[in-house]
Amino acid sequence: MEAKLFTIKCMTNLHVGSNTEDYDIIDKKVQKDPLSKTPIIQSSGLKGALREHFKHHVLFSAGTNEEGLRNKIFGSEKANRSGQPLMRAGFKILDAQLLFIPVRIIKGAKPFMLGTTKVLLKQLEEICKWTELSPLMNLTSADVKKNFTGNQKMETEYGEFNHYYECTIYNDVYQFVVIERDDLAAELFENLPVIARNKLDNGESKNLWYEEVVPRNSVFYSVVLDNKIYPEINLDSYFKAPLNEKIVQIGANASIGYGHCKINF
Repeated sequence: MEAKLFTIKCMTNLHVGSNTEDYDIIDKKVQKDPLSKTPIIQSSGLKGALREHFKHHVLFSAGTNEEGLRNKIFGSEKANRSGQPLMRAGFKILDAQLLFIPVRIIKGAKPFMLGTTKVLLKQLEEICKWTELSPLMNLTSADVKKNFTGNQKMETEYGEFNHYYECTIYNDVYQFVVIERDDLAAELFENLPVIARNKLDNGESKNLWYEEVVPRNSVFYSVVLDNKIYPEINLDSYFKAPLNEKIVQIGANASIGYGHCKINF
């Protein structure tokens, strides 16, 4: 089975809703991994967003049965009323896992820096291993470790850091710190930005609610697997090429600019 890993960089705030009710002060929370409690994009939602992108923005060669090709890539849609038999998806898409998220700097030259945790790095390592993907790189090896200017410390909401790491994943360069303490890492994901939303009727508030978001500049990654069901399609030509370095809208609130994400292979 062939596999390819791709990154999903949030160009704007992202809200992929959990659709769960827990009577918390936050009305609409984002999807989170049930074990690590880190933000994720579940595969069903990611697949649906990519399918919509293909439907409206991807054109294959002249004379191609576009709908039939999309069905081979993503599988038949459930609302199939044409009498055609349902088709299995040629490609499997895994949940998108978080890799980096902005961390606010209290004392330093920048307003924020990307952060990650030991758990997130371990997840990446494990996914690369079981999908038989070569690891992107050792993201925290000595050769990508750098000191801040003048060997100063950087103070964030989640501790002080003497150094950071810099790496290139595909065409993007990332500078990030690793939050080592598990309690601070948990606090990071419990305190995602919350935005107040309101519905006005003739200037009068009719429905005030609070919505959790994954902030812009966060980076997820996912893996696509080729089931080798359809020999006439392959990952490079029919998945990577149409999506690489393209902007795809994922999640809710598209009309107010949420969920614009850059895909990189």
